[in-house]
Amino acid sequence: MRLCNYCREPLTEEEEASPALYEGETLCNTCHCDLNHFTCSWCEGCGENEEKHRYVMVFDADEAGVALPGLYRVTTTPYYWHGLIGGGGLDPRAVTWLGFVAECRTDPDGAPCGHLCLDCQIRALEEIIYETRCIAAALRHP
Repeated sequence: MRLCNYCREPLTEEEEASPALYEGETLCNTCHCDLNHFTCSWCEGCGENEEKHRYVMVFDADEAGVALPGLYRVTTTPYYWHGLIGGGGLDPRAVTWLGFVAECRTDPDGAPCGHLCLDCQIRALEEIIYETRCIAAALRHP
């Protein structure tokens, strides 16, 4: 019986038949998921890590260290800082505010900001585009 190279627990029969690999190491499904996925702050679904650092959703602007809540595009890295003892926030020079997202007001875990899965990134961008078009139309036709 093979062991997971990360947690050292035995692999199930299913995991042995089709092992998950990470950097050449055999992992159980749980460890593979922990290393490659994250929980979306909006839908609470599973997102791929390579999608994670494109955008960040800010729920509490003051605590996150930026001017406004809403969706931010990550323009450079690192885009956040963390104090040695508590604290931390976004680097306002490394993110660009894109707009408010009405439906996404709080993080389920109470965090000041969080990451979105690809579907929620698209959903947030579509909402911002729609709202921007509505505002532009209202300005043209008062």
